[in-house]
Amino acid sequence: VTILQGIKNRAGKKVKVYYSEGVRPPEFFVGMDQTLISLMINESVKLAKKCDLVLFAGGISPQLEGEEMPVKVEGFSGGDRTNLEMPASQLQLLEKLKSTGKAVVLILTNGSALSVNWAQENLPAIVEAWYPGEEGGNAVADVLFGDYNPAGRLPVTFYKSVNDLPAFDNYSMEGRTYRYFTSKPLYAFGYGLSYSKFEYSDVTLSKNRVSENDTVVVIVNIHNSGAFDGDEVVQLYVKQPAGIEGQPLLALKAFSRANILTGETRKVELRLPVGQLRHFEPKTGDYEVAKGNYELLIGAASDDIRLRAVLKVE
Repeated sequence: VTILQGIKNRAGKKVKVYYSEGVRPPEFFVGMDQTLISLMINESVKLAKKCDLVLFAGGISPQLEGEEMPVKVEGFSGGDRTNLEMPASQLQLLEKLKSTGKAVVLILTNGSALSVNWAQENLPAIVEAWYPGEEGGNAVADVLFGDYNPAGRLPVTFYKSVNDLPAFDNYSMEGRTYRYFTSKPLYAFGYGLSYSKFEYSDVTLSKNRVSENDTVVVIVNIHNSGAFDGDEVVQLYVKQPAGIEGQPLLALKAFSRANILTGETRKVELRLPVGQLRHFEPKTGDYEVAKGNYELLIGAASDDIRLRAVLKVE
């Protein structure tokens, strides 16, 4: 479970849950008649007005996204995505629910990134649940009620729009993924919130000058200045020396999850074998580790770099 937008814990509250279940084809929910959508929205709004908080489970499903699927729904082509938006009917409902003045928490289920721009700007909390399996409801409940301090981090980039990406039939990596994407993402690779706040300081390297067969240990102090014990996922990215063609803007090379008590400062170690710095060299047709200065970037996400250091490969 990854928290994309903040939510405050309110423990000790009684909860009444309203739900219904049934099996319908995906086209029923996403492409249904507008009159039926309006009726369902009106009923949902009436119910929301009686509640203190709305938990909205939305997004897409494996019945919609996949390979060579017989799906005929706006936004999809044979299971492939033609846009990154949530289904329009869900957005309509979210907007109506927000207009009630009640707090709305969006719980996303999806297998690929969604452009939840409206939700990011208008809702107090977003929980990324992916396709969580039979214990997914318990996992989300533990996070929402503060029984578990979340530490999930995004394994993909969430873009603001499909228009920020190259054409679907363009197989070049340019402009794709956190490694080559130059615009501002909606949520970056490696991003994820916590009920705690973590501060980074004092990065040191076991060696500053290394050869290809060495391993360098990167040590950083992490302080939990929040009110809750929690996990921080410390991430180490690397920039190649200048002048090497076709290299990414940065690349994740190591990470470490550390449980840190509130008020505690812990030394976190990240091991970096120098051989992982290799790149493919077209001139020789082989992989090699270039000599030069590598910039090490340590942070909480690919766009949240807290500390920097330089490693010289000789």
